[in-house]
Amino acid sequence: MLHLSRLTKITFALAMPTSIMLLYWLYKRRYSDEESYEDKKIVTSRTVVIDVSVPPKAVGAIIGRQGATIKQIQKETGARLHFKEKTQNGDNSSNNLSPRTLSIQGSPECAQQAELMVYQIITSIPEVLTEQIQVPSYSIGAIIGKGGTSIREISHISGAKVFIERIEDTKTTSNLRAVELTGSRQQIDKALEIIEEKLNVLEEKRSKDRNSKNHVSHHHLKSVQVNSDDTLWDKPQESFPQDLDQTGLVNIYVSAVEHPGHFWVQVVGFKALQLEQIHRDITDFVTTDEAKLNYCVTQIIPGDLVAAQFEEDDLTYYRAKVLGETADGQVDLYFIDFGDNTYAFKENIFKLRSDFIQFPAQAIECKLATVQPVGGQWSEEAITCFENLTHCAQWKVLSAEMVKYDVDSKGRQRPLLKLIDKSQGHDVDIANELIRLGFAVRELNSINTSTSESKLIDEQGIVTEMKPHDSKILAVSTTEQSS
Repeated sequence: MLHLSRLTKITFALAMPTSIMLLYWLYKRRYSDEESYEDKKIVTSRTVVIDVSVPPKAVGAIIGRQGATIKQIQKETGARLHFKEKTQNGDNSSNNLSPRTLSIQGSPECAQQAELMVYQIITSIPEVLTEQIQVPSYSIGAIIGKGGTSIREISHISGAKVFIERIEDTKTTSNLRAVELTGSRQQIDKALEIIEEKLNVLEEKRSKDRNSKNHVSHHHLKSVQVNSDDTLWDKPQESFPQDLDQTGLVNIYVSAVEHPGHFWVQVVGFKALQLEQIHRDITDFVTTDEAKLNYCVTQIIPGDLVAAQFEEDDLTYYRAKVLGETADGQVDLYFIDFGDNTYAFKENIFKLRSDFIQFPAQAIECKLATVQPVGGQWSEEAITCFENLTHCAQWKVLSAEMVKYDVDSKGRQRPLLKLIDKSQGHDVDIANELIRLGFAVRELNSINTSTSESKLIDEQGIVTEMKPHDSKILAVSTTEQSS
């Protein structure tokens, strides 16, 4: 039988309560930690998923070298980003020209911050143009160079892709050959400069060979913009948004108002950021010597697109369409990105460069759905009330639901919208407010919402496709943005 000494018994007697208290403390701490962890899980488990359609030209920039850019976005925002496989996009083809879907997952704040950073990358990528020039057939050898060294040098220095038309018929008598240039505006201009320099050197050499320096002819190349199959993303093909949030709403600004039955909106998103950059580029361009020499308006032609100021004290130039000329010689202008009209003297407007025209018009003609004016015509008070309710030209975000299409007097389809203001802490239905204030009554005819693919013709006469509920995008917070 084991005999314990008196000292050992005393030690056990003292250690037992202490051990029990220690075990109890550890158990309570573990239980408390588990409760805290569960609480944290509840707080942070609210995540959203945003799908962003990324043009193929922007995929590499978003990923970055060895994934550096996308990792940096994840690190700064705390959101998770990954590109879906093409089968997840619903596209099983191997067409690399189709947009890719970028999935952003995280808390609403983190996901929205990451989405904004992605859009900023997309808008920072220069627009890709394809232009064509005609050069003398005898100069092709000098442009291509031995083993293609010259044409590779042009591409390397300018950054533009250079393609020379192949002549299959060796008996052709044409004295000119087509050279196609693809790249940004700056890249194409640089390539033109290099090719022009090569042609001038060639002409001087040919002149010396003929011993006739008096016949040296310097080439001044002028490019003509052509359509390119691999720049589908940049073509004007969109007038009404296809990006809807989970409730079927799209975020818009009301940019101009004639009355509730005829107003214009802009879409909130990266195209609005692109438009701001275009305005800055146009404003910078009209101050150049090139614009003053070659882009002044000398003849008023209805339908032409020009650069113009909306007001004299507004230094920014915007894109406008010429509607006609007044009796006192002023030009009637319609601003295609806002829906506003103004008059200006032709000395103060400029023709637009081709790359400024390519971007789609952003002003979308709309009509307020489900209501009609009291007495059959919108009063001045009703128009003023509608402008205030929609924060017209104040660049505050409204939510819009496309109810159906309406056909105007010119046979053009335009969307009928339900407008909701969410900035006051609760939803304010603009149509209901007009009814409540006595400016409108509900239409008697029932309205059927259309979810099928439809066509919309914008102010420029461009036929575009519209697919309601086509994709998802997170709602953008109410902000103010200068034009």
